[in-house]
Amino acid sequence: MSEESEPFLAPTEKVQSRRTLKALIVNIAGHVLLISLYTVVSLVFVDYRTRSCWPQVNAIDHLKVEISRGSSNFYESTDFVGSPGPETDALWNRLLSDRNIRVSKEELSRNERTSIELPDGGYLAWIGIFHELHCINLLRQWKHKDYYFGNATQEELEKIEKHTGMHFTPSNMEK
Repeated sequence: MSEESEPFLAPTEKVQSRRTLKALIVNIAGHVLLISLYTVVSLVFVDYRTRSCWPQVNAIDHLKVEISRGSSNFYESTDFVGSPGPETDALWNRLLSDRNIRVSKEELSRNERTSIELPDGGYLAWIGIFHELHCINLLRQWKHKDYYFGNATQEELEKIEKHTGMHFTPSNMEK
C-alpha cells in the first residue's frame, strides 16, 4: 500500500479524537451549567439579603409610604442640576422643605433611635432619604462654592468640606 492511500490517522487515533472532542463538549456544558447555577443562587441570595436590609414599612405609624419603580436616565439633565441661581435653589428648597417630621417615643424606640423632644410633644425626626438628598444638594453647592460659599470663613469651608467628603482627595491623602 502506498503512503498516499493510507489514512492520516490510524483507526484507533480517530476513535480517540472523537472521545476527546466529546469529553471537551461535556466539560464545557458542565462548566456553563455550574456557572449558571452559581449565578442564579447568588442573585437569589443577594435579592433576599437586600430585602432584609430595608426597614419596616410601618416604622412610623402616621406615614403613608408609596413605593414606585421606574427607570431613570442618570445622564439626562434636569432642573435640579442646572447652573446655580434662584430657580434651581427654589426647586431644592421645595424638595427639602418637609424633611422634619414629628414621631412618638414608641416610634423612636422601635427604630432604635434617639432625638430631641419637641415643645408640643413628640420627637424630631428625618426620613432617611432626606439626609441623602441634603447631601446631594450640598455636593451640588460645593461644585459652585464661589457662588454659594463666597463669604464663608475658612473654618466654615473646612466643615462643609468634611461633610461632603471632598477632603479625601489623592493630594491630601498622601499628607
